[in-house]
Amino acid sequence: MNWTVDLKKTFYTLILILAFAAMTPGVSLAAGSWSQGFPKVADQNVMLQWAPVKGATDYVIYRSVEKGKGYKKLSSAKATHYIDSKPASGKTYYYKVAAVVGGKETEAAPESSVSLQVKAAEKAMTTPNIAGAHIKEAPDGTVSVGLRYEGGYGKGFVGFNIYRSESKGAGYAMVGSTSGDTYEDKDVVRGKTYFYYVTAVDDKFNETKPSAAYQVDVPAPSAAPVVKPGEQPKVVSPPPTPMRKTKHLFTIDKYRDETGKEVPLETTIDVVVDEAVGHIYVVSGVYGGVLVYDMEGRFQFGIKKDGAGGSTRYTAARGLALGPAGLIYVCAPDDSVVGVYEIDGRLKKMINVDISDVEGHQNDKARLVDIAVDNDGNIYVADMVSSSIIVLDPNGKAIDRFGYKGETKAKVNGPSWCAIDKDGNFLVVDTNSSVVKAYNAKGKYLRTISRKGDLAGELDMPAGLAVTGKDEVFVASGVTPNIQAFNIKTGAFLYAICNEKCDGPPSYSIIRGIYVDSKDRLYVTESILNRVDVYQLGEQSFAVPPEKK
Repeated sequence: MNWTVDLKKTFYTLILILAFAAMTPGVSLAAGSWSQGFPKVADQNVMLQWAPVKGATDYVIYRSVEKGKGYKKLSSAKATHYIDSKPASGKTYYYKVAAVVGGKETEAAPESSVSLQVKAAEKAMTTPNIAGAHIKEAPDGTVSVGLRYEGGYGKGFVGFNIYRSESKGAGYAMVGSTSGDTYEDKDVVRGKTYFYYVTAVDDKFNETKPSAAYQVDVPAPSAAPVVKPGEQPKVVSPPPTPMRKTKHLFTIDKYRDETGKEVPLETTIDVVVDEAVGHIYVVSGVYGGVLVYDMEGRFQFGIKKDGAGGSTRYTAARGLALGPAGLIYVCAPDDSVVGVYEIDGRLKKMINVDISDVEGHQNDKARLVDIAVDNDGNIYVADMVSSSIIVLDPNGKAIDRFGYKGETKAKVNGPSWCAIDKDGNFLVVDTNSSVVKAYNAKGKYLRTISRKGDLAGELDMPAGLAVTGKDEVFVASGVTPNIQAFNIKTGAFLYAICNEKCDGPPSYSIIRGIYVDSKDRLYVTESILNRVDVYQLGEQSFAVPPEKK
């Protein structure tokens, strides 16, 4: 979620040209050498790549489980790369490649080895937690209760069951089930109090223990306006809404599993893009980590908790950010850690986040729901338990905390999605208040952006957050799926996103993370439809009269 300057992009590009030169046929390299960093393990596959040999028509790949002997032919290839998708976990493999020149084999690459870790058993499902609720009021006077919950993911996970009662201790009955992490209860009555709990369900209909009960008070009906006899109530039409067109470019909805089989993407949560490297990073809760795609949406490799090629998954990966030198930062509510990864997915380090110094939370674990990193490598994490933003230096030492005390307007009542703008200011979605709050780099409160509601310029339980280099912040509304843009410095509403015809929003489902790159491409994760949609934003804003919507 960092804004990347052009100088940084140029620097990355030069490094990548040098580092990956050995990967491109036709580049002048010494024959008989592996490309830099190869062989390497990626998501339990072994990726092989070697320098081209002059005059070669084919290459023959050999593999052994013994150093220096026991080689057997694995396959052949005309290209200078090959993916071995058949190795078993927990073994060390040795590879050689021979070039076929003039019909004869000539050794082109010396023996090299890689080790595959034993694939760990998938963790059992965890008990979910209700993270927030809101009351939605329709124009006709009806109301509904929106719930948002977290956690629950694990072995065999298929969805959540939602239970409700009018008494906290008893009488609960199931009112719905979802595969995503939100639910709208439309069968509620004004003036009543309801209690909810949520369970996670696996593919054998086993349920976890129920979450803690969550109380929701539905407000009583307000008094109707007084209309004198013979008068007609005044109807005020809303002003035209500034809109910005989008064109759908492509969808990311699949990846390759450990066996190399293409499978559907599940539970998409967040997305960020490193244009310098040419990677789209997608958090998948079911995968338990990050899936990496190129800029056209083609799958490259996966990163689990212990790195690319590893087998230990995050219980529920959630937040994702990029830092200096292209480092990838991941956090998960149930782990209280921040994972830091290299560009190729190797684990660099794990940072533990402690909240025992916070009054009233000495025995609690942090629940990290999102993360942002500034240009100096300082790490900002949003913690749901202490309802605060924790600031860590590049080494992981806590250096600041804000949003949890002081004046009311500076307090965050349920932090979630966050980002850092081009000026180093920090922005965070205050989900329970349905606003975005802005702070400077030292944690000083600057302003509140938007307010709760369903009209243009208002938010209803906002979800994803994305900043650009144009003083714009894009915010996704989690309940009524839409995306709106605001001015970061003033908080003023700029426009809402519409489809190509501009007769309504694109066909979003439940939106989670969003991202906008330097070419005005909008990336939207849709957790219910299990995909990421990529749109091209139009250059002109449009005003659509309400009657044409």
